[in-house]
Amino acid sequence: MRKNLYLAVSIIGGYIVAVVMTVINRFINLGYIFSIMIQGLFSSVCLSFYLMSFANNGLIESSAGKFIFVSIFAVIITTSNLISPFVTNPIICPIIGAYFFIFGIDLFVRSGWVLHAAVITDSYSDAYYYISKTTALESVLVLLIATIGIIFQTWQSRTTAYKIYYDLI
Repeated sequence: MRKNLYLAVSIIGGYIVAVVMTVINRFINLGYIFSIMIQGLFSSVCLSFYLMSFANNGLIESSAGKFIFVSIFAVIITTSNLISPFVTNPIICPIIGAYFFIFGIDLFVRSGWVLHAAVITDSYSDAYYYISKTTALESVLVLLIATIGIIFQTWQSRTTAYKIYYDLI
């Protein structure tokens, strides 16, 4: 019952975000910049959380250190996405997708990989994240899925998006 609730809330949440982004995107100037910034911030959180999951209880112990680590990624990735979205978007979107794909799978499998997010955000005081064979496998799957997505989206944007962009000019 609870698993079905997680699935339903995830799907409904995804649709709500998609509708909000579509409505905001109707206003080209504001919507485009806003969506690029949100993608940059979202991917920086995913990437920094993924990197912090490489050690037991996270790479960084202090809350301030975790905040600084995520903030550095947020500034770098969001700025690079605002400067050159054609280069950055094919890289950051698969990172988001791969991270949350494995995150969702782990909610059903319950191997413990999801606990790294609880440890990083300090949402549970007694949460402990440790690396096991299954959590290491899930970390490798995130990397593998993201790599496949990056290759495909880079190819797609070079063959399709550039042609559309240059046809418009």
